[in-house]
Amino acid sequence: MTLHLRFILALLVSVSLIMVTGCESVSSTSKHPKTAPRKIVKLPTPSRADRVVIEKSKRTLTAYAGKQPLATFKVALGRDPIGPKTCKGDYRTPEGHYKIIGQNPVSNYYRSLRINYPNAEDIANAKKKGCDPGGDIVIHGLQNGYDWVGRTHCSVDWTSGCIAVTNQEMDYLWKILPVGTPVEIRS
Repeated sequence: MTLHLRFILALLVSVSLIMVTGCESVSSTSKHPKTAPRKIVKLPTPSRADRVVIEKSKRTLTAYAGKQPLATFKVALGRDPIGPKTCKGDYRTPEGHYKIIGQNPVSNYYRSLRINYPNAEDIANAKKKGCDPGGDIVIHGLQNGYDWVGRTHCSVDWTSGCIAVTNQEMDYLWKILPVGTPVEIRS
C-alpha cells in the first residue's frame, strides 16, 4: 500500500473516530471545544520560543519561552510511535535532543520545520543495528490538499516518523520557532 493510500486510509479512520475521540489543541490562552472541530481558533500572540518539548506518550508539542509555555498542541506521530526511531522506514518518531535546522515553505505537507535527525547518538544506534538511520524528520502541517481534516488528524498516528500539527498551528509555530531552536522529543 502506498504512503498516499495509507494517509487517505488514516484520514478516513480519523474522521470516523471523531465522535469517539477528539483531537483538540490547547494553549495558555484558549481552549477549543470538541464539539466544533472546524471552528477558527484565535491563537496567542506570537513571541519567540526558546525551546520545544514533544511528549510522545501524551501526543503533545509545547513551545516555551523560558519556563513559560507559549502554546501546547496535540500532534500525530509516526505510525509505530512506541520507542525511538532507529532505522529508516521504521515509522517511528525519534527521541532525543535536536535543533530546528531549516524552514521549508513549499513542502509536500503544509510548511515544515526540519530537525537535525539523525544526531551522533542516532547514527551510532543505527550502526549497531546495521541499518541506515534515515532522516528527513520534520514538524509539519497536514498533507497539501487535506487541510479540511483539521484537528481530527491526530486521532491516529499517521506520519512516517514526523510530528504533525494542523495548518493553523503550523503557521503559529512557523512564526515563533526560528532556526536553531532546541527540540526535545521525549518518550
